[in-house]
Amino acid sequence: MHMPEKPSRTSRPRLNRREPSLTTVLDNRARVRAQTIRNASRYGPPLAPALSVATRVHQPGIVVLTLSGEVDTCAAPLITLAVARELPGAPERVIIDLARVTLLTSVGIRQLIGVQVEGTKFNFELVLVAPSDVVLHALNKSGTAERFVIHSAIDDALGI
Repeated sequence: MHMPEKPSRTSRPRLNRREPSLTTVLDNRARVRAQTIRNASRYGPPLAPALSVATRVHQPGIVVLTLSGEVDTCAAPLITLAVARELPGAPERVIIDLARVTLLTSVGIRQLIGVQVEGTKFNFELVLVAPSDVVLHALNKSGTAERFVIHSAIDDALGI
């Protein structure tokens, strides 16, 4: 009686694994999105960033952003977006009022540094005003406080 040879590990047939098609990927995304919507209706709306950004043009060329709330991972990009909306007006100075900020994470600090770098590209000066104790602590602890021009009052930053 002839016994067939045992297949070796190297001679094992390969499974034909294909990359998922674009329609499969999009269908999966739509399914996840629908499940997210169902969960939101079941558990309430998704959490919104706990940061509000108020923008006003004080004088031609000077934009003041007033931040209120927490500058964390979810909310930090709002700073960049608010500044980006003002770039078509070619501001000379962007002032960010931090008096009402209750939390500043490392992501928020990186966003502020990013705005400062954009300032060198688009020829505007970034000025931080009235940082709360929480903000000053975060900037000092991270060693980035000396990177920024910081004023204690908005009038000082406006040059009044």
